[in-house]
Amino acid sequence: MIRQRLIELSSRWKELVLDGSCSYSPNEEELRKHKQDLEDFEVQQTLMFWLMANMNTNSAGWVPNGIGRVRRMLTVLHILCGLKLLACRKLRGN
Repeated sequence: MIRQRLIELSSRWKELVLDGSCSYSPNEEELRKHKQDLEDFEVQQTLMFWLMANMNTNSAGWVPNGIGRVRRMLTVLHILCGLKLLACRKLRGN
């Protein structure tokens, strides 16, 4: 998210009437990569919060005692999500 704020600041530097030039000026390739990274991050966050809400767990995967089956399911889902992300990146050529 820091990179996102720096990109926003860089694009609005003159509009904000700031002195000199912004020391962070990403090129087109960096902007493209950042956009894809941000989309990946947002998808992961959405999935994580959905899983937390629907599986009665927290971001570390903690579940109440006696719910070992759910813990196993979360582990499998975590692995599958990681594999899906890797597959998406491979298809995009990253």
